[in-house]
Amino acid sequence: MISGPDNKTSTGTSVDKKNLLGTLPPLLANALGSGPVPLDVHTLGRTLVLAPHPDDESLGCGGTLALLRRAGLAVHVVFVSDGTLSHPNSATYPAARLRDLREAEALEALRELGVSEWETTFLRLPDRHVPGVGLPGFAEAASRLLVVLNAFAPTSVLVPFERDPHPDHRAAYQLLQEALAKVATLPRT
Repeated sequence: MISGPDNKTSTGTSVDKKNLLGTLPPLLANALGSGPVPLDVHTLGRTLVLAPHPDDESLGCGGTLALLRRAGLAVHVVFVSDGTLSHPNSATYPAARLRDLREAEALEALRELGVSEWETTFLRLPDRHVPGVGLPGFAEAASRLLVVLNAFAPTSVLVPFERDPHPDHRAAYQLLQEALAKVATLPRT
């Protein structure tokens, strides 16, 4: 990691930022080389966040959620999995207790970002086993997501990358694509 004006890594090695940026894809290098890219949240409008696990909403787009709410824009967060495998086989936090804790923590985090509990949906699909295309439960899960999409009618949806390495993140993307094929008004993804 590069830190400080002397362009040194945490180990004290000197780094040429220009050469480092030259190894990245051009668009990413341009964005990183010129600093943060400003976001006008008004262009997002009503925004639905599809979070594969409780905490992904904050880690993935917490700043954007706070900006959306500060701008007075409607948001809705859908938590896909129950998050119970973050601590498998825990005697202190068996699955049901861990699910309740993670949901409570997610709601508290969202309150800090300006999002109320009424603007959330917990699908509670099994952690590490969110159904992807062709798996049992996929059509039902996509139908449940479709109900939320139609009720909230977002203009934008924030979703994990389709090739994210985590299977629940990929499955969340696939569920969204299936639901979008049947949604009344197509949002931007």
